Amino acid sequence: MSVPDSDLPVLLGAAALVAGVVTSVVVPPLVRLAVAFGAVERPGAEGRDARSIPRLGGVAMVLGVALACGLGAVVRWPMWSQVIPRQELAALAFGV
Repeated sequence: MSVPDSDLPVLLGAAALVAGVVTSVVVPPLVRLAVAFGAVERPGAEGRDARSIPRLGGVAMVLGVALACGLGAVVRWPMWSQVIPRQELAALAFGV
């Protein structure tokens, strides 16, 4: 299932949509996890924030972007495997 280059904008849009949806779905459980583990920013003496702020939002963003990149790589893999040697693709995929 190779995607031609003319469909690249659609693939990029789909990847952005996947990243946004995954991030939006993962944030609420991570907020509860942050509160449970105490990974929150407490209101300081400066009075900038009136309540505690959970600090694990970046994890949700990383998960969303990683999943979108992984799905994009799976879609483009057949085309890449025709151009790039298999050993190099394995090194890219698994970091070896």
